Amino acid sequence: MEEYLMGVVAAEMNPNWPQEALAAQTIIARSFTLQKIAEDGGVPARCSRVN
Repeated sequence: MEEYLMGVVAAEMNPNWPQEALAAQTIIARSFTLQKIAEDGGVPARCSRVN
């Protein structure tokens, strides 16, 4: 979970933003993910499509 959250936050936010903003986004991402796991069994995977 921690590795997943690091990737999510890194993709969504600028690493130069205040530490408090990054921490808040991590909490939101964790809450969202845990809710999706409880309701749907997980978060749908994103995959790259190669043409």
